[in-house]
Amino acid sequence: MSPKLLNIILILVPTALYLGFITPILEGTSGLGWAPERTIAALQSQNVAYANALNQVGEIERSAQKINKDFLAITPEIQATTSIMLPNSIDPIKLRSEVITIADNAGIAISGLSVVPTILVGKGNVEAYTVSFSLKTRYATFKKIMEVYEKNLRFFIISSITIRRPEGGQVGSDPNAPLDKEALDIRVTFRVHYLK
Repeated sequence: MSPKLLNIILILVPTALYLGFITPILEGTSGLGWAPERTIAALQSQNVAYANALNQVGEIERSAQKINKDFLAITPEIQATTSIMLPNSIDPIKLRSEVITIADNAGIAISGLSVVPTILVGKGNVEAYTVSFSLKTRYATFKKIMEVYEKNLRFFIISSITIRRPEGGQVGSDPNAPLDKEALDIRVTFRVHYLK
């Protein structure tokens, strides 16, 4: 082999290796009959992401252990209270009975009681019933029944309260009923939520 040919081969072989194999690995372009899936820079950044994820495993395990410890610390009494506040389901008949019982305990007669399922948009796995009723009473007595709803374990979220004074102070539709100048016609609407 002549020295000139050997010099040419020694120059062409490294150039071909560089252009055909090394450059495609570095840039991710196609080389001499092959193309790498990713560049070295992409693989290095993926390696850094995996290393960061592995570094966070210990912290995630500690958080999971703390959450489990907190969950195990919940007493059955607290679980029962929570199941009343946001139960897995609500029987509309029992809800209706609960509303009537609260009114009876306050000494108020309610009318037009309605319990209707309500679709909540964008609230995830929470659904609700809309409860509405009317009552005719004095404001002080109405405040007492609202305090009962406020202090109740179940979440009664008031949507609206409409208060108006009946004409001539007449309470109810009976024209022979005694007049009460402090009587009010009140309409209450609230929602009760539960989990699907």
